[in-house]
Amino acid sequence: MGAIEAHDAGVLESVLPDPSLRRIVLRTVANVLHAKGDDYAVELAIGDTPPISGVTRPSRELLRQLAGPAPVSARPSREIQLALIHARCLARFDEAGKPDIQEIIDWDFVDSHPYRPAQIDWAERRFVLQHEIACAVTMEGNLWVVAYEPLHIYASGENREEALQEFAEEFASLWDVYASVPDDQLTQDAVLLKAKLRALVSEIGNAE
Repeated sequence: MGAIEAHDAGVLESVLPDPSLRRIVLRTVANVLHAKGDDYAVELAIGDTPPISGVTRPSRELLRQLAGPAPVSARPSREIQLALIHARCLARFDEAGKPDIQEIIDWDFVDSHPYRPAQIDWAERRFVLQHEIACAVTMEGNLWVVAYEPLHIYASGENREEALQEFAEEFASLWDVYASVPDDQLTQDAVLLKAKLRALVSEIGNAE
């Protein structure tokens, strides 16, 4: 992140000499960093060092400059063949409690990039937002969780798509419950939630 903030391609090249891996790391970090106007920020600290903060998502042009020339060889390195997956397995445990995997029942790639909708579709309605929102995507046990803290939405599912569908349903439910109710019929917290909803949604139309 420090190299991105300083626009220092030399530091990145010294830390990540493999150009293919460098490109993947840059894209991954760029997806996590906030852009100007986002409602969240990212800080990075290692040990007792002061945290690096305030680094915003670089432009595509800057990413290309930091990544350097595209690698000539199409053969991937061993590192970039690795991927984070979520799997259900049958395993035996030794006396030390270490699992010995016998069989993989099923698996799926873990796409933990933030969910950034500019519109949300549910039940033939399309909620067009004033701006993209950044929703955290995590794994909790066997469930995928999509969360948007400002509206207190925490949706879960057995896969990412299921969690996103539940997120859309919860968003629509919040709108139906709070958006049109007079303030004097709501608690103070509910009035604040209603204000956030109405400020976020620019229009409601029919989903395609």
